[in-house]
Amino acid sequence: MSTVIVLIGIPGSGKSTLAKALLQSPQGLDRLSAPALVSPDRIRKKFYGSANAQGDWSKIWSQVRCEFAQAATSQQFLIYDATNYRRKYRHDVIELAQEFNFSPVTGLWLQVPLWACLARNRKRDRQVQEDVIKHMHNCLQKNPPKLEEGFSRLMCRYEVHEVVEESENQDWIE
Repeated sequence: MSTVIVLIGIPGSGKSTLAKALLQSPQGLDRLSAPALVSPDRIRKKFYGSANAQGDWSKIWSQVRCEFAQAATSQQFLIYDATNYRRKYRHDVIELAQEFNFSPVTGLWLQVPLWACLARNRKRDRQVQEDVIKHMHNCLQKNPPKLEEGFSRLMCRYEVHEVVEESENQDWIE
C-alpha cells in the first residue's frame, strides 16, 4: 500500500512549496519509487494553458483519478496539492485515496494568518483574487478539517508572524 498526503490551505499558505520540499526529501518518506505529485493547478495548465483557467472540473477530476490510479499501480507515495478548503473537496479526495487503497491518508493543514497569505499572493506572478482567498479562508475557519472526515491522521502547521516578511517560526501540531 502507498501513502497519500492531502494538503489543505488557502492560496499563499505554502502548500506547493511544502509539496516540493517533501518530493525532494529522502528522509521520512518510505517509498519504493519516485513520489507522485497530483495538482489540479498543474492539470489546468496542461489542459488549458494556464493554472488560472478553471476549465471543466469533470475533465480535471478525471485526470486526478488517472494520476491516483497510476501512483497506486506503481505503489508511489502521493502528494495531493490543492486548497481542499471545503469539506466536500476533502471528502472526495479521501474517498478517491481509499478507492485506490492508499493508506495512511494524512491531511496536512497549513494554517497561516490571512494577512500573510494575502501578502504572499501580492508577490506572486499568478495571483488569486483577494476576495476569493478571503472566501476560502472563511470556509476553512467555519469547517476545519477533522479526523472524522476519514483521515488516518491530521496534522496542522501553524505559522506565527511578527512581521510581514516570511518567518521561519513554524511548528507542526498533531
